[in-house]
Parts: sequence; C-alpha cells; structure tokens
Amino acid sequence: MTTQLSDNYILNPLLHIKGYQELKGNLRKNDTLAKPTIKKIKEGKLFLLSGRFKDYLINDTIHTFLSCFLESNTLEEASTSFSQKLSVQPKEAQPTINGFFKNMLHQGILISMSEYEEAIQYKMESAATERTAILAIGTKLKDFQIKKVIAIKPKFDIYLAKHKKTKQKVVIKTALLDKTELEKWERRERKAILRQEFQLLKEVAGHPNICQFIKYHKNNGQPFGVMEFIDGLTLGSYLRKKQPSLQEKMLVIQQMFEAIGHVHSCGIVHGDLHKSNFLINKKGQVKLFDFDLANHHDLQEGEIKRMGGVYKYFPPEKIRKNSFYYIKAKADYRSEVYQVAVIAYYLLYERLPFKALSWRQLVKKIKKETPTFDATTPNGEPITKGHLAILNKALSKKPEDRYASGIVLAQKWKGILE
Repeated sequence: MTTQLSDNYILNPLLHIKGYQELKGNLRKNDTLAKPTIKKIKEGKLFLLSGRFKDYLINDTIHTFLSCFLESNTLEEASTSFSQKLSVQPKEAQPTINGFFKNMLHQGILISMSEYEEAIQYKMESAATERTAILAIGTKLKDFQIKKVIAIKPKFDIYLAKHKKTKQKVVIKTALLDKTELEKWERRERKAILRQEFQLLKEVAGHPNICQFIKYHKNNGQPFGVMEFIDGLTLGSYLRKKQPSLQEKMLVIQQMFEAIGHVHSCGIVHGDLHKSNFLINKKGQVKLFDFDLANHHDLQEGEIKRMGGVYKYFPPEKIRKNSFYYIKAKADYRSEVYQVAVIAYYLLYERLPFKALSWRQLVKKIKKETPTFDATTPNGEPITKGHLAILNKALSKKPEDRYASGIVLAQKWKGILE
C-alpha cells in the first residue's frame, strides 16, 4: 500500500480499545494476567486492544496514537494531534509516528477509508450470523407466540408473532442480554434503548402512516416490544413491481411527508430516515417504521442520545469533514426535512440526487453540488414547477434555508396537490 499524507485512515472497526472501566469486571475473574499488568491497567498505563481472534496489550503512548484515528484522519493530521497530546515538537515525534503507523497498517489495526465500508459490512454480517436467535420458534411471550425470525441484529432480534386468541400478526423486538458475554452496564443500556424506542413509538401512535405501537412487556426478565406487522413493499420494490404513475408517486410522497410531519408535531425526530424505513401496504398506505434511533427533538432528562443513519441521506451539515460514518449531531427537524426530500427525489426520478464512485466524491457533491431537477419523470410525465420548487428548498445546503419542520413541508406539498 502506498501511503500519502492526504489519504484518510481509521481504526479497524473490528477492534476495540478497552481501558480499566471497560475491563474491571473481567479483571476480577482473570487468572492469566500478572498482578503488575493489572495494576498498570488500573493506572491507565496499559490498555487492551481487543479483536475477534486476538487481543493486544498496548501502552499509553500507542493508545494515544490510536485515539487519533477513532475518526477518519490523515497521517499528517494525526501526527499534529499526537504531538500536541504528548506536548512534543512534531519533528521530534515523527520517527515514532512513522514506526507506529507502518506497524499498525501492516497488522490491519489501522485501515484506509476504502477498506472501512467492507469492514463495517463484515462486522454486521458476522454479528448476525455468529449466534442463533434469542427466542426459538414457538416461544410464548405473554399473549403472543413466535412464528418466524425476521432479523438477527448485533444487539436486537426481530420476530413475526401471532396473538394467541385473536391470531393477529405482530412484530416483536427484543434485546440480546447474554449474562455470560455482556457486562451489567451493557445489558442495562440495551434494555433502556429498547424501552426508549417503544416509548417514542407510543408517543407518535395513532397516525395512519406510522407503524402502530401495541405493547411493551417484560417476560421473565426479558423485555420486548410489540408493534404492527406491515405486509408491504419497500419503496424500491414498489417502483420495480408496481411501476407507479406520477400521480401515485405524488400521493406516496404526501403520505411520507404527513408521517414525518406528525412525528415532528409530537416533538420527536425519527433519526434514521431512508427509503427502506418506509413500507407501502397492499392498500397503498405508506407506513414509517424503525424508531431505533429516534429521540425527542429537545432531549429529556435521562434520555439516551441516538445518532446514526444511512450516509447517502445525510444532510451536508451532519457529515463530518473526513468520514460519512460519523455524524456531528443527532437529527433535528430541518435535517429530517432534507432526508425525506431525498427519498421523495428518489421516488420521482428513481435515483438518488447524488451519486459517485467513492465516498470522497459523494461527500463533495452532497456538500457543494445542487441536484438536477428534470422537468419530467423517467417515463416522461411532467412534474409541476411548484413541486420541484418545494423539493429544491427542502434540499437546500443550509438548514436555515429549508422548511422548519416536516409539518410545514407536508402542508406545502398538500397545498399544490389540492
């Protein structure tokens, strides 16, 4: 690999740096580490670099160096940061930095950004395939019985279930709480995240374009949330299978805007708006679901701040300078106006507003370029100037130039349709 000062590198996401706070529960049980080593970990002089197949003990200097790559960074930027943290001159630290960097690249501890997405995908797939589902088919949870595994995720599982009396199909989500693998704080955090997701889903309940909250339960210490089962198509499948007319697309977009407008009217942000989090049922009804990354717009006391999403939908102000995979802050009303407008653009033109071969090119386009607004759909149907003007404003680079919330966006769109 040819290293350039302008190239970006990051800590391999398959590795984790653990200090005393993360390790103290295991240190009490550990009989392989010498007492002087444990003492140094407590003092912050040693850290554990933990991987799937191998763990490394690293000293505080290497820990400081690697901490410069917790987010995407160039070697030049990391060198400056490292020197400042150690209070030494950059020229004095450069031989040490070069040696660390070469060794970390060789061992795969640091990787280039071109390798990062592949590593993230591998991490997700590994987490999903290395364990079986938490609940077996046929398991009874209160009034429900598990019928099918829908998804096995790193921290949560999702199931299709039926109510034992009414036979109503529902979706159940539960957390992985393995006491043999997880610390108490990790189990407590997962329970809190699951409870928060379903509490927020309950707060937006009642709108026809939002997946409905049904119940939140505990079953022998295992918490689970119950929500509406949506038998429908993703937006991508809808376009391919139904080949909707412009008028049908416009009505779908209106329902999407109504959904996020209602969420915002409840003082909540969804946190993860992209085309796969909207489904269209057999009646043509749009449903917004997956509130895993939702928050109150103004965080309440004790609320867990959630951040994430799909990078192609991030607005310019949320993308960090060097990486798509870390965003600056949680979602807000104006950022979600942008994101739902990206989805509307996709529905109209059957493509996303920005496309590039690399993440660097894509982030440059999102930050600097204006989307192309064709006058017609791919089928040649003319789009009104009023609707294009609304999308153009919603996709503004500056948050203050967009609509203040999904409420306003839905009202504007509906006004033209009528």
